[in-house]
Amino acid sequence: MSSNYEKIQSGIQTAFIDYTQASGQTYRPKLISNDYKKGRKVISAIEEELRNLESGDSFAISVAFITDNGLEYFLQAFKELEEKGVRGRVLTTDYLTFSSPSALKKLNTLSNIEVKMYRVGEGPGFHTKGYIFRKGELVDIIVGSSNMTAAALTKNAEWNTKVVSTINGEFARETLIEFNYYWNQADSIDEWIEAYEKAYRKQKQIASQNQVVSYEVATLRPNDMQVAFTVNLNKSLEDGEDRALLISATGTGKTYASAFALRDVEAVDFKRILFVVHREQIARQAMKSYQKIFGGDKTYGILSGNNHDTTSDLIFATVQTLYKDYVLHQFAPDAFDAIVLDEVHRAGAMMHQKIIDYFKPKLYLGMTASPERTDGYDIYALFNHNIACEIRLQQALEGDYLCPFHYFGISDFEVNGVTIDDKSDFNALVLDARVNHIIDKISYYGFSGDRVKGLIFCSRKDEAKALSDKFNDRGYRTVSLSGETSQEERQK
Repeated sequence: MSSNYEKIQSGIQTAFIDYTQASGQTYRPKLISNDYKKGRKVISAIEEELRNLESGDSFAISVAFITDNGLEYFLQAFKELEEKGVRGRVLTTDYLTFSSPSALKKLNTLSNIEVKMYRVGEGPGFHTKGYIFRKGELVDIIVGSSNMTAAALTKNAEWNTKVVSTINGEFARETLIEFNYYWNQADSIDEWIEAYEKAYRKQKQIASQNQVVSYEVATLRPNDMQVAFTVNLNKSLEDGEDRALLISATGTGKTYASAFALRDVEAVDFKRILFVVHREQIARQAMKSYQKIFGGDKTYGILSGNNHDTTSDLIFATVQTLYKDYVLHQFAPDAFDAIVLDEVHRAGAMMHQKIIDYFKPKLYLGMTASPERTDGYDIYALFNHNIACEIRLQQALEGDYLCPFHYFGISDFEVNGVTIDDKSDFNALVLDARVNHIIDKISYYGFSGDRVKGLIFCSRKDEAKALSDKFNDRGYRTVSLSGETSQEERQK
């Protein structure tokens, strides 16, 4: 223990006396906060502590709020600790009826974790946020402002302090005494979860009924990227450019960006707009987005399949329909003021080229996440190397433009020690045991909210059909889709 004493003392010297004093990071008191620019997240510090626990160690967590999206960050580490036999205690509260019942139920499925709720009733609020890790004679403690919610663990401005103490240190002793006091006053999950869930649902129902959305909140506003794109596009048009390229990572809002820009630029009044896509489903989605931006001042129509609207102000067309001579020649070459080409990295194809060569709009706007092509076709040259805006994935992440997600890497099922993959025999792909394995992982890792919603990508059509049937047999509502599926079925 003398070695640990010396390391703790050295860490204290650096943290509280002289920051130039060298000491080990592990034993040094430190501020734990979120700062994506510096690659810091509260969850990273907590995860590191959890993963360093070994058999015989233990942990205790006391937080006011636990949500589904917050628990997601702990699931993999908790599962590993269950396999190691590391025991843990999680204490939360019914304060403000905020914690998610489904998250608490999921926690309760882990054999190594005991969950309790401290009932505040009419008393003062319970707002603790502490993470305690017992490693032999040492105790690591992270205490501060972070609840077990996604925002608190990854994004919000949060201040937490990590300290390392021996079990005989006053800080560790006082913290454990405090935790144990509330733990002994709390109720087991099996005693309170049913009543709490009823109260939670009632609270949500009341909140939804009382929620009033102001006009300002309900009105869509462009984000920073979309504003910059509008400014740049307007300048390009003033400079006489008639082609522009928007390069933006998937999920950053290219469709909305184009709608805001075509509505708000001052250099040109775009009365008629053609939006070209490769699937009718995407055309309909784009039309809904434009309707939200342009409102009722314009008319909207679909040109695809059985829908042949050629007169609306804004037409959303599929390439496969538009390029046909009898459709294309219903329009004069200058029929549209602006033509938007979605997924324009496909523009080297013959159908796209035919459309581009025919029309003469005031603006051709190309949109893509990946302008670099393997076939050598130069998308940049097609748009006169005029890039109105470019935002790659790293910038999108830093700008907070993307829908938040959490990724789990899960091993597939093994048969006789061999992992199933897309080269496996068909019978192995659709084994009942494999289906059960997938459902087990979905149930533990896979969703927040009331039910599972997702996509399963299969190696071939017969696998998709067989797996869909098996999932339906187990109570899930699934359907298999392939290139042979009609647009009507896809839309449904």
